[in-house]
Amino acid sequence: FDISMSFDRDGIAGMLREYEEDFHTGMDVGAMAGLLWDYTRGYPFLVSRLCKLMDEEIGGGCESKSAAWTKEGFLEAVRMVLAEKNTLFESLIGKLSEYPELNSMLRALLFEGKSFVYNPDDSAVDMASIFGFVKNDRGSVMIANRIFEMRLYNFYLSDARMQELDIHKASLEDRSQFMADGHLDMRPIINGTGNYTA
Repeated sequence: FDISMSFDRDGIAGMLREYEEDFHTGMDVGAMAGLLWDYTRGYPFLVSRLCKLMDEEIGGGCESKSAAWTKEGFLEAVRMVLAEKNTLFESLIGKLSEYPELNSMLRALLFEGKSFVYNPDDSAVDMASIFGFVKNDRGSVMIANRIFEMRLYNFYLSDARMQELDIHKASLEDRSQFMADGHLDMRPIINGTGNYTA
């Protein structure tokens, strides 16, 4: 995956404006572009898939297209993406078993809060970068986007060995205070009311 091929926020907004000219959903183009960018960081497959789900699955009938292109419609599309099997996620999960050092690094990033220097000469960092799974964030390795982060999080939490560890039980307890109706509830995070340490 070539990061230069990813969409920027303006590119996403431009595509949405073209769509809006055709379908007149009344969406807030700027807000929707922001949501797509925040969750995908412009990863083309994810941008395309989320838009396709909102257009065809959530807004299947013309009368429901307006409801599909809202924050609620977007979050429903995210839920659907995270629940589906597709070639991108199959590739992501497959690479974890093929490259144990990549698996270890991603697990440590997500569950131990460990930081890794972004060093392209490190085999795990290089591999993760080639596949587009991580990004260079001011010299540190970060999961490339929120969708990958959530999918990996769910994958690791469903692993039988992880379920035996205390960290799994703690993560479920922590996660429950930030979930509402199956979605990430940003209010306790934004308001600082969750029982967590940054």
